[in-house]
Amino acid sequence: MINNNVGSDLFYSFLSCSKNEKLDRALYFDKIFAAFFPLENADITAALEEIISKDPLLSKAVTFSNGINVYALLHGSYVEIYATLRKVLRRLLAQNKKCIVLFSGKISSFHNACVTLAGLDWQATQLRISDANVDIVYYDNSLYLFNMYDEFINVSKSIGQQIRNNSGTNVEPLVDSFFEKMQQGSLLRSHIHFFVMQMLISAVGEDVLNENMSLILECNNRLQLKNLVIDICLAHNDYRAKISNKEEIVERICAIIGNEYQTPLSLEVVAKKVYLSPTYVSRIFKEYTGVNFSRYIKDFRLNKSKELLENEAFRVNNINEIAEAVGFLNVAFFCASFKEKFGVSPTKYRRNLTE
Repeated sequence: MINNNVGSDLFYSFLSCSKNEKLDRALYFDKIFAAFFPLENADITAALEEIISKDPLLSKAVTFSNGINVYALLHGSYVEIYATLRKVLRRLLAQNKKCIVLFSGKISSFHNACVTLAGLDWQATQLRISDANVDIVYYDNSLYLFNMYDEFINVSKSIGQQIRNNSGTNVEPLVDSFFEKMQQGSLLRSHIHFFVMQMLISAVGEDVLNENMSLILECNNRLQLKNLVIDICLAHNDYRAKISNKEEIVERICAIIGNEYQTPLSLEVVAKKVYLSPTYVSRIFKEYTGVNFSRYIKDFRLNKSKELLENEAFRVNNINEIAEAVGFLNVAFFCASFKEKFGVSPTKYRRNLTE
């Protein structure tokens, strides 16, 4: 429950930096802050309330809100927490609610929690002002006092764009120049992690960054991190070269659908994942599969729903849950589409299996 008594006491104590002796230190110590900041004046509190109540990691968290933003103190590894936050973002997006999510390093003290809370708000404001094309960001509270933030954001994006636009032979010198700039700023490791992520978003895209997030956060020194960044960029360039063949592009798109059909996949989203225009993807997809993109993904989801209806392990799930599990956001549309394809409604199809 967002803003219960415990959450409210923590929130106001952190805001005022006034230690409340009644607060249990275990509520915040060694936890990770996650903060959800809505975009486009979206009210995300009610939607998050429902999502949090159903998620094993989030339901145990202390959560609170200032009426606009929502905050949570989470316990777990970075990998677990990042995966959970990514899942929350997908569910919010399915409801047409956009937000930026920031997550922190581990809280080491009450004062650290106060500074981190203020810093999360500060950085979210910076991301909004710069209109940064990110939806999830790692944050360390020392960034709050970093007065060259805008300059290093611009450097990160610029070098990332150069890596994207150049061939693989130029990756290493460009990455070297990025780390030389970071060296000039006398940055902390946590700062470098943050700016590396911004650079990689420009260089290889957010999906590739997401796949390598835990490896980045686990790097203990600059040389190790630099070598990892080079490997990520070179591997991505190799991938881009391989998908120059149309048939391989279509195979890659089909693989994306097969792996991510449960999420809100549109033509625009998939085209972005293969770094091509939606118009081009639509044309070659129909050329090689014989059906358009929307028909293919709808049929794929319907076939998956049929498998779930036939699976005894899913007999306890209602039709709404089956629809959601295969990526249909509208249950009525799912039922109509299922009947159109298989001749009976999902409910009757399931009933026929047991008769």
